[in-house]
Amino acid sequence: MQIQRYPNTHPTYQQAKKYGLQQLSTVDGEGIIDCEAFELSKEVYLAVDEKKQIAGFLLIAQDGLLEKLAKDNLFEPQPLEGLLIQQLFVDPAFRQKGIASQLLEAAQQQQKDLYLYVSDKNQPAKKFYAKKGFHVIGVYETPKHHTFTNFKAYLLKKKIKKR
Repeated sequence: MQIQRYPNTHPTYQQAKKYGLQQLSTVDGEGIIDCEAFELSKEVYLAVDEKKQIAGFLLIAQDGLLEKLAKDNLFEPQPLEGLLIQQLFVDPAFRQKGIASQLLEAAQQQQKDLYLYVSDKNQPAKKFYAKKGFHVIGVYETPKHHTFTNFKAYLLKKKIKKR
């Protein structure tokens, strides 16, 4: 599996966006991503197999979005510095093969702390991120989030040791 990083100006980023919008609207009922997540991202890590088929991706948010979301959405805003993972997705045909771990490892190479939001209902993701060293630093709750009611998400952080 090859993991490659592309800025949002690269044509491959647009390919990942098209793939993501097709896949996520039908696969992960609760983790639906929309155009906004791609529009608010500055880069994508793309996992591609030997046949050049997209196996998954990890979106990194634009600079400043992490601080804005924390300020607007957390009950106890705090200063945050690092990268916000907008979305981590692995195609169901490629799951349980270590691709999500490879995508996270690639993002960690930037030597910045990692943050992400995870739904309280997404048990597999919560377990996965805990195994990878993420811990809860905040909670986002709203009575209505898009089509979800009583939506609750945790802001997770992984401290990255600088080399």
